Amino acid sequence: MKSQSVVVSAYMAVALLIVAMATIYVYVLPHTQTFLSSYSTMDVRSVVYSRYTWTAKALADELHTVLGFKYVYVNITIYNITSGKLVSSDYYIIRPTETTNLIYASYNLTSFSPNGLMYIYNIRVGR
Repeated sequence: MKSQSVVVSAYMAVALLIVAMATIYVYVLPHTQTFLSSYSTMDVRSVVYSRYTWTAKALADELHTVLGFKYVYVNITIYNITSGKLVSSDYYIIRPTETTNLIYASYNLTSFSPNGLMYIYNIRVGR
């Protein structure tokens, strides 16, 4: 009797796993694949990592001019890892002049400096 309950619960666990995987493959992955194929993260990443430090305005202007984004939001937060305190936070927004429908993408990048500072770049761009 006890072994039957173990077998039944194992079958139920497998059935639940199949339902969960089917849900992920049918509803979640098709949207993420089309989203990832529409933007290349290497372009934004290469611009961010091309310079050691950025100001939010300089990075937004660079993304706007070099990559041709119409909408750019850049938020740079700097933490001191050794003390755990916030050093600074800076943001800048470039908005399009005309009202058009844009496709947005968000990027979260992190870099570390040798003196114990962590730079967190939250970037949202639109074409």
